[in-house]
Amino acid sequence: MKRRFLLFLLILASTASILSILMSGVAVHRAVERLVLKQAKERLDLIVWGYSAPSSTIDIYSLVDFDTEVLAVEKDRMLVFQYGTARLDLSSKALAAFKRQTGSFHFTLFVDKERAKESYFAFANRTITITVAIFCLGFVLFGVFLLRNTVDPVSELARMMVSITSQNLRVRLPLPKRKDEIGQLIHAFNKMMEEINTAYEKRLQYVEDVIHDIVTPVQILEGYRQLIERHGKKQELIEEFLEVSKTELSRLRDMALSLKETRQEERKKSVHSAQASAITQRIVQAYEELHPSIVFHRDITPDVLLPIDPIDLERIIHILLDNAVKYGGQEVWVRLKARELSVEDRGAGIGTEERERIFQRYYRSQEVIHRTRGEGIGLSILKRFSEEYGFHIQVETAVPKGCLFRILFLRETLDKQGS
Repeated sequence: MKRRFLLFLLILASTASILSILMSGVAVHRAVERLVLKQAKERLDLIVWGYSAPSSTIDIYSLVDFDTEVLAVEKDRMLVFQYGTARLDLSSKALAAFKRQTGSFHFTLFVDKERAKESYFAFANRTITITVAIFCLGFVLFGVFLLRNTVDPVSELARMMVSITSQNLRVRLPLPKRKDEIGQLIHAFNKMMEEINTAYEKRLQYVEDVIHDIVTPVQILEGYRQLIERHGKKQELIEEFLEVSKTELSRLRDMALSLKETRQEERKKSVHSAQASAITQRIVQAYEELHPSIVFHRDITPDVLLPIDPIDLERIIHILLDNAVKYGGQEVWVRLKARELSVEDRGAGIGTEERERIFQRYYRSQEVIHRTRGEGIGLSILKRFSEEYGFHIQVETAVPKGCLFRILFLRETLDKQGS
């Protein structure tokens, strides 16, 4: 890039210099010609005046340039006096002729314009050469300054972009003191790299945690398989293996779903209409069959539409009901209104100081971490859905005890979906 930039500057400077010389030459040529002719006229006027004034002390011969001019004086069409170079062809059209008359005398001054201009051109050419040289030097210095302050930072930025891999996401460009567009570009690049590094580290940490969690149930299943091979197919051992397999496979399924959700974190949700009433009825009925010991109370308004993808709505309801079943005691209330979905239980509840922390990925309260198995992922997914779809989550203490989760859809979100 530097070579191309320097080549461009060289071509630009050369073109500008040639144009400057040509334009200056034309301008100087015209100016010198006007100057030569003007001076010739003035000297002829002075010669005529000095010739007609008897008391004049003007040296007429000194007013004629012997090398480039010829002065001819005629009286009654007869040449009485001629002074100047003999090399001029007085009939040539290249000469400039100036005529004056005083009495019966006719004065004619012949001027060789090209030779007269040569003495002026020598000085003008030196002046033009010096000016162009200074111009080129200034242009080169400006190019070097522009190269160091514009091209070099951009080249360094491009070089770093090409060299970036997952192993060197911490590289940063030194911030310049100036605050122009280049400085803003470097600042934006460093900020972008900071965000990429943070996101990459979070993703890497999460994947490592999930891999660790996946290995554990696989090892447990493999251990039971080896026990059965060693001790034979005893009925008690097989039943225990099946029960453990059911539990561990359920964990693997939940972690796989969570990993899929994490891979789609940056996907922008397109807003759909979900038949919330039918979906909620179907899921609650399934939970009643799976957990016959728990009483589910339903208050579901029919024909409710919510501006959310139906699959994501199912995921939200599963998250809320799973938590209610795990931690909520023997009764669960599910309510659905035009803009609100809520799930209430009769468990131990959530302390005020923990209501913000429960939405952090992997966070689990110390009170339940040893009593109930879980990964601490569900509510973090619920929080992400709220950011993507724009609904609010409220966590309250139920009366007389327990916990109440409210999902509130904003009016403007619903209006936008309706339009």
